[in-house]
Amino acid sequence: RITCIIEEDKVKDAVRAIHKAFEMEKD
Repeated sequence: RITCIIEEDKVKDAVRAIHKAFEMEKD
């Protein structure tokens, strides 16, 4: 299903954003 792929991309982007925020807080 195409919707599943789109959701997966959104999740990946969200995870990346969260990781970036954590990295910034560490510094």
